[in-house]
Amino acid sequence: ETRRQLSEWYFHSLLKEEGLIALRTKYVSLIENGKLKGIYTIEESFDSHLLNNNKRKNSPILKFDESIWIDKFKLNEPYSQEEVFLTANVDVFKPKKTLKVPVQLSLYNKGRKLIDKLKNGKNKLSEIIDIDKAAKIFAIADLTGGHHALRWKNVRFYINPLIGKLELIGFDSNSGELIDDIYYNKWNKHQVGLYDVYYWKSLFFNDKEFVELYLKQL
Repeated sequence: ETRRQLSEWYFHSLLKEEGLIALRTKYVSLIENGKLKGIYTIEESFDSHLLNNNKRKNSPILKFDESIWIDKFKLNEPYSQEEVFLTANVDVFKPKKTLKVPVQLSLYNKGRKLIDKLKNGKNKLSEIIDIDKAAKIFAIADLTGGHHALRWKNVRFYINPLIGKLELIGFDSNSGELIDDIYYNKWNKHQVGLYDVYYWKSLFFNDKEFVELYLKQL
């Protein structure tokens, strides 16, 4: 139920079909201390196995640190989603293993710089991100009602060492939501959700080249 039955599997199946990085998902019948607990989901995490399975070269996978947002609920601090996004640090998965290897450390530092450029919105999007793949994942998120995967705190970034750009990884899509309009139209009408952060989506939708690709993929 947490993953909306087959919806998350379907979302990642579409990513895989379109040549995007997709998490593997398995369903198992769980028995705990002799008691049947029901059907559970086993979902892949973010490491070299994920990259190998998706035919990608080993390279760091980054994400935004959302700890300030989590601590907000503990400390009752009045941070908005946009404030947390703009001040969020960049984390790397498997840091102890990744940052010990000089080549991976260099890629990690490059990835952090690219994410900083993305956040300030001054560079052309195609200089930072593989926008062809990004357009596909935005379209799939629309078609499945899974735009939760593209919230700033859910999206993961793979540093593609072959092209020197970031590739978005869809995660936690919450697919299965009612589709009332494509997300670009919602953004254009300033009707995005409070937690979606209008500025974050503007980094993509203000780029005409990206929007053309996104609409073509839809």
